[in-house]
Amino acid sequence: SSEALVVADQFEAAVGNAFSQDVLKGLFGDRAKAERRVRDLLAAEWAAVGPSRLELAAEQIVGDGAVETWRAADETVRAKYRILAGEEKTREILSKIEDRISTPQVHKVIHDLKSSCADLHNVVDDPLPAAKAAADKVLAARMDKAVHINDEFNNHGANCSVAGPSAVNDQGETLRKVGGFA
Repeated sequence: SSEALVVADQFEAAVGNAFSQDVLKGLFGDRAKAERRVRDLLAAEWAAVGPSRLELAAEQIVGDGAVETWRAADETVRAKYRILAGEEKTREILSKIEDRISTPQVHKVIHDLKSSCADLHNVVDDPLPAAKAAADKVLAARMDKAVHINDEFNNHGANCSVAGPSAVNDQGETLRKVGGFA
């Protein structure tokens, strides 16, 4: 309102210099009354403005209007709402949206689905145990090969000696150093 603007201008001016402070004291009596008057005017202005767009959107997403908003939204939009609402509020809203029909036909469908899943599990062999066994065999073979290579390396190292003027190669022949090369 224009009255709020005038008071705000007067208040801002009063903060800036001593003369304006004296004017405000003359208008309202003292500093405490001036501050109270400004608070009252601000409260009246906030009430007149009403809720912000953010507050209105929040009310639609997680407040009283949430069920209608979520029901009308597609899955992409609902995913955004889930992030904004948080886990607990999301569960609360979704539980209100889901229509729980409890009729004999619904119970029959649920029973048929459960028994059909059980029948499927009985017919189909789980490939996981066989895959694990095959992986264990491959791993064991690799470990055996690694141990074998390690043993060969350790045994070969024991047969090596520091090369002196001559050394014996793998065929038992003596190598002679000539000019520093074997």
